[in-house]
Amino acid sequence: MLTVFAPEFGLSDETAMKIASLFGGGLARKGHVCGVVTGGLMVLGMRFSFHDREEKGNAYQTAGMFMNRFTEQYGAFTCCDLLHFDASDPKAFHQVREQGIPRRVCPEFVRGAVEILEDLIS
Repeated sequence: MLTVFAPEFGLSDETAMKIASLFGGGLARKGHVCGVVTGGLMVLGMRFSFHDREEKGNAYQTAGMFMNRFTEQYGAFTCCDLLHFDASDPKAFHQVREQGIPRRVCPEFVRGAVEILEDLIS
Protein backbone atom coordinates (compact mmCIF):
# COMPACT_ATOMS: atom_id res chain seq x y z
CA MET A 1 0.00 0.00 0.00
CA LEU A 2 2.66 2.46 1.01
CA THR A 3 4.74 1.68 -2.08
CA VAL A 4 1.98 3.02 -4.34
CA PHE A 5 2.49 6.52 -2.93
CA ALA A 6 6.18 6.21 -1.94
CA PRO A 7 7.61 8.14 -4.92
CA GLU A 8 5.36 11.11 -4.09
CA PHE A 9 7.12 11.36 -0.71
CA GLY A 10 10.65 10.61 -1.91
CA LEU A 11 10.68 7.05 -0.60
CA SER A 12 12.05 4.13 -2.55
CA ASP A 13 9.90 1.02 -2.88
CA GLU A 14 12.43 -0.84 -0.75
CA THR A 15 12.23 1.74 2.06
CA ALA A 16 8.44 1.80 1.92
CA MET A 17 8.33 -2.00 2.10
CA LYS A 18 10.67 -2.01 5.09
CA ILE A 19 8.63 0.61 6.92
CA ALA A 20 5.37 -1.27 6.36
CA SER A 21 6.70 -4.84 6.47
CA LEU A 22 5.22 -5.78 9.83
CA PHE A 23 1.72 -4.42 9.27
CA GLY A 24 0.49 -7.49 7.37
CA GLY A 25 -1.95 -9.83 9.02
CA GLY A 26 -3.43 -7.00 11.04
CA LEU A 27 -0.32 -5.56 12.70
CA ALA A 28 2.31 -8.27 13.04
CA ARG A 29 -0.22 -11.04 12.32
CA LYS A 30 -2.36 -10.17 15.32
CA GLY A 31 -5.56 -9.66 13.33
CA HIS A 32 -6.00 -6.01 14.23
CA VAL A 33 -6.19 -3.10 11.76
CA CYS A 34 -5.59 -4.33 8.21
CA GLY A 35 -2.12 -3.46 6.91
CA VAL A 36 -3.73 -1.80 3.90
CA VAL A 37 -5.60 0.59 6.19
CA THR A 38 -2.48 1.19 8.27
CA GLY A 39 -0.55 1.95 5.07
CA GLY A 40 -3.26 4.36 4.01
CA LEU A 41 -3.01 6.16 7.32
CA MET A 42 0.77 6.41 6.86
CA VAL A 43 0.19 7.97 3.44
CA LEU A 44 -2.16 10.52 4.97
CA GLY A 45 0.32 11.22 7.75
CA MET A 46 2.99 12.03 5.18
CA ARG A 47 0.57 14.11 3.13
CA PHE A 48 -0.42 16.52 5.91
CA SER A 49 1.71 18.82 8.04
CA PHE A 50 1.31 18.39 11.75
CA HIS A 51 2.97 21.73 12.52
CA ASP A 52 -0.27 23.58 11.84
CA ARG A 53 -3.24 22.93 14.15
CA GLU A 54 -5.79 23.39 11.36
CA GLU A 55 -3.97 21.06 9.00
CA LYS A 56 -3.59 18.49 11.78
CA GLY A 57 -7.37 18.65 12.24
CA ASN A 58 -7.82 18.17 8.50
CA ALA A 59 -5.53 15.14 8.64
CA TYR A 60 -7.60 13.49 11.35
CA GLN A 61 -10.83 14.32 9.53
CA THR A 62 -9.48 12.86 6.28
CA ALA A 63 -8.20 9.77 8.10
CA GLY A 64 -11.67 9.24 9.57
CA MET A 65 -13.26 9.58 6.14
CA PHE A 66 -10.74 7.09 4.73
CA MET A 67 -11.49 4.52 7.41
CA ASN A 68 -15.25 5.07 7.14
CA ARG A 69 -15.24 4.67 3.37
CA PHE A 70 -13.04 1.57 3.55
CA THR A 71 -15.40 0.07 6.12
CA GLU A 72 -18.46 0.95 4.05
CA GLN A 73 -16.90 -0.71 1.01
CA TYR A 74 -15.54 -3.86 2.70
CA GLY A 75 -17.58 -4.19 5.89
CA ALA A 76 -14.65 -3.89 8.31
CA PHE A 77 -11.12 -2.56 8.74
CA THR A 78 -9.57 -5.32 10.85
CA CYS A 79 -7.79 -8.25 9.30
CA CYS A 80 -9.76 -10.83 11.31
CA ASP A 81 -13.08 -9.40 10.17
CA LEU A 82 -12.02 -8.90 6.55
CA LEU A 83 -10.56 -12.39 6.15
CA HIS A 84 -12.89 -14.15 8.60
CA PHE A 85 -10.24 -15.88 10.70
CA ASP A 86 -8.15 -15.25 13.79
CA ALA A 87 -4.81 -14.09 12.44
CA SER A 88 -3.29 -14.32 15.92
CA ASP A 89 -3.78 -18.11 15.86
CA PRO A 90 -0.69 -19.50 14.07
CA LYS A 91 -2.54 -22.65 12.98
CA ALA A 92 -5.44 -20.66 11.49
CA PHE A 93 -3.00 -18.23 9.86
CA HIS A 94 -1.13 -21.13 8.25
CA GLN A 95 -4.37 -22.68 6.96
CA VAL A 96 -5.56 -19.40 5.45
CA ARG A 97 -2.19 -18.86 3.75
CA GLU A 98 -2.21 -22.44 2.45
CA GLN A 99 -5.61 -21.75 0.90
CA GLY A 100 -4.23 -18.60 -0.74
CA ILE A 101 -6.91 -16.37 0.74
CA PRO A 102 -4.70 -13.30 1.31
CA ARG A 103 -3.31 -13.50 -2.24
CA ARG A 104 -6.85 -13.66 -3.61
CA VAL A 105 -8.60 -10.99 -1.55
CA CYS A 106 -6.00 -8.54 -0.25
CA PRO A 107 -5.15 -7.04 -3.67
CA GLU A 108 -8.78 -5.88 -3.86
CA PHE A 109 -8.39 -4.13 -0.52
CA VAL A 110 -5.26 -2.39 -1.82
CA ARG A 111 -7.02 -1.32 -5.03
CA GLY A 112 -10.01 0.02 -3.16
CA ALA A 113 -7.92 1.82 -0.56
CA VAL A 114 -5.79 3.48 -3.26
CA GLU A 115 -8.94 4.69 -5.01
CA ILE A 116 -10.34 6.08 -1.76
CA LEU A 117 -7.06 7.84 -0.95
CA GLU A 118 -6.70 9.27 -4.43
CA ASP A 119 -10.24 10.65 -4.18
CA LEU A 120 -9.61 12.16 -0.74
CA ILE A 121 -6.22 13.77 -1.43
CA SER A 122 -6.58 14.88 -5.02
